[in-house]
Amino acid sequence: MMRMPSLPRSPRARWMGAALALCALVVALHAASYLPFFADDAFISLRYADRVLHGKGLTWTDGDRVEGYSNLLWILGCTAVGAVGVDLVLAARILGIVAALAAMVALARYVPRDLPAPRAALVLAAGAFAWASSGPVAVWSIGGLEQPLVAALLLWGLVPIHAVAFDTCSWRALLRAGAPLGLLAWTRPDGALFGILVAGSLGLLRWKDGAPPRHVARLVAAIAAFPLAFALAQLLFRLAYYGAWLPNPALAKLAFNSERMRDGWTYVASSLSVHINLVLLAASSTFPFLLDRQARRRIVVLLCLLAGWLAYVVVVGGDIFPARRHFVPAIALICLLLMEGMVWAARRSLPWRAIAGFLAVVTLLAGMLRQTGDRELHRAMEERWEWLGEPVGHLLARHFGSAQALLATDTAGALPYFSRMPAIDLLGLNDKVIARHRPADFGRGPLGHELGDGSYVLSRRPDLVIFGLPTGQERALYRSGVQMQADPLFFAHYALVTFEANGDSTIRTRVWVRREGRIGIQTTEGLVRIPGYLLATGPAVVAREDGEGRLGAVVTPLGAGRARIRALRAGRWVIQVDFSGPTPRIAVGSSDGELTAGTPGTEFRISRDFTHGVTLEVSSVGAALVHLREIRLQRLSD
Repeated sequence: MMRMPSLPRSPRARWMGAALALCALVVALHAASYLPFFADDAFISLRYADRVLHGKGLTWTDGDRVEGYSNLLWILGCTAVGAVGVDLVLAARILGIVAALAAMVALARYVPRDLPAPRAALVLAAGAFAWASSGPVAVWSIGGLEQPLVAALLLWGLVPIHAVAFDTCSWRALLRAGAPLGLLAWTRPDGALFGILVAGSLGLLRWKDGAPPRHVARLVAAIAAFPLAFALAQLLFRLAYYGAWLPNPALAKLAFNSERMRDGWTYVASSLSVHINLVLLAASSTFPFLLDRQARRRIVVLLCLLAGWLAYVVVVGGDIFPARRHFVPAIALICLLLMEGMVWAARRSLPWRAIAGFLAVVTLLAGMLRQTGDRELHRAMEERWEWLGEPVGHLLARHFGSAQALLATDTAGALPYFSRMPAIDLLGLNDKVIARHRPADFGRGPLGHELGDGSYVLSRRPDLVIFGLPTGQERALYRSGVQMQADPLFFAHYALVTFEANGDSTIRTRVWVRREGRIGIQTTEGLVRIPGYLLATGPAVVAREDGEGRLGAVVTPLGAGRARIRALRAGRWVIQVDFSGPTPRIAVGSSDGELTAGTPGTEFRISRDFTHGVTLEVSSVGAALVHLREIRLQRLSD
């Protein structure tokens, strides 16, 4: 049998491939050290992708369409991977790792082709290892959001421009740069900024070279056309599909004031400080900047991009997520500056190369050690609360999903994603009404957590309300919840129920449940049906599933279950209970005295109508637990 001859591989390809493989291993191992971190906003993106896969459109919930995302291309990518049966969380992580690796391949394309193989590999290793060893890159490669894709598209957009001298740069190369720079505008709305900065900086260089204004304008237009065209296409889609000029994240976060700029400056300054070793190493590009005309032109573009992006981050106020995610594109640019210095050293004599290599190794290793003290990376190591939304969301879906119960929550990612229930985003990122009613003091509170409208939320009559994290809490933290609890009707209509959800461990969550409605007390002529979980309102009573998966309140000798019934009519009534365990004791009373007490099957008579509330109390008379699934009060005919 004939064997196909193997294709010869050049020494340069082998050296470069070895450098890439080593740095790819560093990326994978470094990213794995931050597992299972996954940002709550990443679950928002996945909810959009999940609803697309289930035929519900590019939406977050039923009703008015809202663009609550700022990463369209990322959502479409997750949707495409999920369409072949891959779990969406895994899909997001695959895309993140692939994008991080694609960024390193772009760095490899940046290395000049005339460098000898070992020197080219060392230049690549310096830039790729700086990228792979960066904490923010590692975190966001598995964190579920689009930053690695932003960096990869940015680097691939720069490759055609930096691969040739600007004096002879072909239109074909410039158009090849336009496609990734255009896709950046779909990856993030602010991604168009990079294409505009590239166009502006190249136009400035050509103008300084004495090129005719007509040629300068054509060059700028050729590069800027792609990001502007992509941005315009998304704007037209937004207007047609969502009926809005701006995405909701812009309404929920952008406030151009001094407070935001102060926060943004702190964010950028601390990020540069943590990465000072990498910044100092990138400063080696000073040598080619001063001594090499072609390198100087490339470095000018990189510096314009870096300064423009960091200035933008300052203006928008930085970010609230762990691990400095908005600094990831800056790290990509810094890696290119570092490589410019390494290329210059690689063209020098052996002593220069040895010094540059030694300084690169020492500085990069020192930078890794410095990052170990970064509190933002520690946040990513420690932040796991998003995963509490999985067992809680699944519990809510099992018992309230079929009733299409409406969930209102501060955490708009994990809980809505795992429950797949209709939802209200109390912070307004995914709500058309809340996002368009910004308070007078907007821009002075925590980024992305300032919006709220309690009256509007109450008018929607949500069945379940969870304040704070997926574990819930009694008192609200943010504007919508605070305003809701300032209304006395909230406490009249909602009961705080403690649920237990089973995942890797037992999770308790405190949920405000609407007393009456789709999942609450059902009252018809002569019959009052009380779900057992509504009795889990005391400190020693919880609602959990029994061995058959049925939900109910667990009454112990230490705590009785209580529920409030709005009214009972005069007449004869009988108590019926669906329970397991020893026979419970049941008491029905009002504020002016007990009406009756007994066990399931007990009949009692009410001599007058009670319209101001009746309390139902169920207790365990023995040492065993009682699992209450439903209580029915049946009115008998006289």
